[in-house]
Amino acid sequence: MAAERFGRKRLFVTGIALMGAGYAASAVAFSLWGIIFVQLVAAVGMALLVTTEVQLLFRCAGTPELETRSYGWMFAVFHLKEGNAKRNQKQIP
Repeated sequence: MAAERFGRKRLFVTGIALMGAGYAASAVAFSLWGIIFVQLVAAVGMALLVTTEVQLLFRCAGTPELETRSYGWMFAVFHLKEGNAKRNQKQIP
């Protein structure tokens, strides 16, 4: 796997950088193909970020109890964010 070959932390930081660069570049893209390209860059960054975050979380936790607690907190925050996003969407009649 890429995480074992290049390192989880390196892939995590690269994912954050690609995601940020892709989203920032999409704000100034002038053509449809430019937007598609920078969204592809952001998607690759998101894939790197998501695939390494849980691995890093488990590696840093140390004990099974802390793994369970940190995993629970990570998903609680995720679902809180998703719940707020869905609640704030306008209802179309």
